[in-house]
Amino acid sequence: MRYIDKELLASNIESRVKNDLKENNVSGVSLVVKQSGEIVYKNHFGTTSLENNLPVNDNTIFRMASMTKPITGVATMILF
Repeated sequence: MRYIDKELLASNIESRVKNDLKENNVSGVSLVVKQSGEIVYKNHFGTTSLENNLPVNDNTIFRMASMTKPITGVATMILF
């Protein structure tokens, strides 16, 4: 199995997320990337909402709109 370059992965993710935060596309993001059961990248960015300054963390709950349910369902079926 070919393993990903963790530093390149982190650099790509962080530059894209920081751009989305700067453009106000999202207020906060929590990311985990796993390969072969091992966490290769984990980080939190931004705040829980635009109205407050609580940082995103492992316990942050993200509300999902109804339009995300079909996408989440397909992603779950692909992973399964």
